[in-house]
Amino acid sequence: MRRIMLLTLLSLALPTVALATSQSYTASTGPLNFTASFSSKNHFQTSSISVRNPWELELVGVNGVTITLLITSLVRCASQNVMNCPFLREIEARGPHIPGLFTDGVSGMINRGPNDGASSLLASLMGTLATNPMVLPGSNLTMTSISICSNTNNVCSGTAGRVSLLAPNGSGTIHVISPMQTPGTLGLFGTGLFGLAGLVRRKLKLGT
Repeated sequence: MRRIMLLTLLSLALPTVALATSQSYTASTGPLNFTASFSSKNHFQTSSISVRNPWELELVGVNGVTITLLITSLVRCASQNVMNCPFLREIEARGPHIPGLFTDGVSGMINRGPNDGASSLLASLMGTLATNPMVLPGSNLTMTSISICSNTNNVCSGTAGRVSLLAPNGSGTIHVISPMQTPGTLGLFGTGLFGLAGLVRRKLKLGT
């Protein structure tokens, strides 16, 4: 009977210590700072987007959150109103609620909207972040209603190689699920069970 009790305590302790808890955070640009946000000029130009010449899209929120997307591969989407264009490469994010500088791989789909003569519309982007020891499944990136200046008669302010984004819409959000870095209540509970199991084992040896 005592041996059964010891085995039961150990069976409770081992899986309890092994349980991994996770934490998540979400950071959104909210309304964009259109003075600071930009796109590289090769937006939607599938034939010119590559590792050496990525499409860079930087969303800067008025709240201090910055999301930078580097796309090195984009299939389709060279024409307006094209849905489900696969893309891939890398994301960087920083700002409030983001621990340090976040970087990760990302892949997903872009839906391109209509041109209006002054801009090209990235209607929506849905990306899955690459899973690694610090990023768990379920982490993602979304962007909506990004109007990229494309009017050749417009200065499309910005530095060389870049064009501005046009008001009033546009936003980006990342949602990251990561493992907890500190032991939680369950881990401490498991440690307590180990101690109790050791006490029972000593009592069994003493025959009491």
